[in-house]
Amino acid sequence: MAKLLNSFIFQGRFSLKALSMLFKIWSEGAAIPIFEEYESTCQLIAKELDDREGRLELLNDPHFIAQFKRDWNMGKSGRNLLHLLSKLGLLLKAFNRELADIVTDR
Repeated sequence: MAKLLNSFIFQGRFSLKALSMLFKIWSEGAAIPIFEEYESTCQLIAKELDDREGRLELLNDPHFIAQFKRDWNMGKSGRNLLHLLSKLGLLLKAFNRELADIVTDR
């Protein structure tokens, strides 16, 4: 991608970088930037941290629960391209949604 953007046609000066190792993100509850890639968790993040009633209302909403389950399970099963990409480790998401890999320090 950088090679194309830096070509004579686009005359760009781009360099694409990636984090080469695991890292920790410290957060307060669900308000964490990597969860913004899912529509369901964006709704949760949009609630203010002190809006406990609003977050509980959303967490108990059957539509939100169904949407979160779809987001969370996307690519985890079935005979489809997303599942194949997930098995190959190529699913383009910020985190892999394996609970063993999501660690909580208190």
